[in-house]
Amino acid sequence: MIAQIKNTYSKTWAKVYSIAALSAVVWHYFIPAELLDTAEYIKTALSWISKVQISDTPLAELRRSPLYPALSFLEFPFTDSPGIFSLRAIQLMASLYIPVLVYQILQVLNAEKQFNWVLILLVSYPLQFYYTALELPDILAQLLLLIIFKQLLLRKNTGLTVAFIIGLKPIFFYLLILPVIQFLLNHERNWIKMMFPFFFFGGWTFFNLQKHQLPTYTSMGTTNSYYYNRKLLLHQVMNPEVVDSVYSVESEFIKKNIHVNRVVDSFMKSKTQESILNYPVHYAWIHFKGSLQTLIDPGRYDAMVFWNWPKSSGFLGVNDGNPQKQKRPIYEWVYMAIFALIGLLKIMLLVASTFLLSKKKPIDSATFIVLMAFGCYLLLLGPVGAARYLLPWYSIISIIVGLNTVELFKSWRKYENTSAQ
Repeated sequence: MIAQIKNTYSKTWAKVYSIAALSAVVWHYFIPAELLDTAEYIKTALSWISKVQISDTPLAELRRSPLYPALSFLEFPFTDSPGIFSLRAIQLMASLYIPVLVYQILQVLNAEKQFNWVLILLVSYPLQFYYTALELPDILAQLLLLIIFKQLLLRKNTGLTVAFIIGLKPIFFYLLILPVIQFLLNHERNWIKMMFPFFFFGGWTFFNLQKHQLPTYTSMGTTNSYYYNRKLLLHQVMNPEVVDSVYSVESEFIKKNIHVNRVVDSFMKSKTQESILNYPVHYAWIHFKGSLQTLIDPGRYDAMVFWNWPKSSGFLGVNDGNPQKQKRPIYEWVYMAIFALIGLLKIMLLVASTFLLSKKKPIDSATFIVLMAFGCYLLLLGPVGAARYLLPWYSIISIIVGLNTVELFKSWRKYENTSAQ
């Protein structure tokens, strides 16, 4: 492993990547940013050793999945409580190992020559370094998806890795099917590895049922859907004032039942489902649009948090009935313009790369599976498409694009020469 790390970091762009990652961590250490999500992960960890409810937010103690809070306990013997420093250290190590894993995958694909292209794509994505520093599980999820991709290429069972990534981000629950498919295809047949993610998923669900009277442990189908997906939908079909009044009335019910998770959960789900059923066409459109927006969102919010820019109205205006988007500082507009265009270019390259792969030869099963899994992920995200949601998949996207960059430019130049004649 040491030799692989040395070999990887002998490359110029790997060194650039490491400098950017370390710089981001140092910046965040001296100029920290407060994140609500991070606070909730720590509260989830604290709730495991407390007999009373830690958070005053509905469902906050069980909507965060278990593995990331568990990592915060690594410093528990030294600080008498879970904390963020172990998270920072683990994320930095994970981020610095990503180029090594990328290089290993390219070796399996006999495409080491494309390593620089892949690293250039990674370095050009600032969220890669924001979330190396900021305490959220996305960079760890990226590492695990890369491991899954490598295991698929080598026909090794993905069961343990799938369990870990579900423990980090429950939206990946649909990957439970992967070890089953591999088992049926005779990829390293191992009953224990295949069943481990199911045991993990079931065990954590049972724990939540006992402690919180609810089996769920994700906010995607409850609080996110209620406060974001539904609100976006209602803004499409109602006046902002009406939407505010609806949520104002409903918030009173939630406040009264704030300590009864089952009631709040049921209320949010029923209200969200009712709104979607009332306006199915409108919802289908904003869901599709949000999924696509994930691909090109410039990450203004992420930059605002990381660089401590003055808070301004969100890109989506989810929490603003009438957001004054045009009143943002000029540097925010410049940032959005640059990275939205870069994002659009990369997605165009991804589509072209996938087409080129299929034209040259049938897409290998591992690449096909990860592309299908990525498509399912986009569909599950829903209306609130944001740049951070793309981050876990970004290394794999960079590999697929990097594999075909030279061929794409050759095809483009050939087309230009033909047109000129």
